[in-house]
Amino acid sequence: MIAEDVELLVYDLSGKIVRVLTERNGNSFIWDGCDSSGHEAPSGTYIIRGIVEEKSATVRFVKL
Repeated sequence: MIAEDVELLVYDLSGKIVRVLTERNGNSFIWDGCDSSGHEAPSGTYIIRGIVEEKSATVRFVKL
């Protein structure tokens, strides 16, 4: 079961927020590779930070 108040943020390596993911598909979030303006984000390394209540976790990934 997933908590209701989950926030996923996509950052570039400079620390700029690229996108805040709010829409879920069941227990999953799907990033379409676009920034908050709907433009495709460039290839590169990104960080996704998940925040639930007072806890957070991060994962680094490469978008090709």
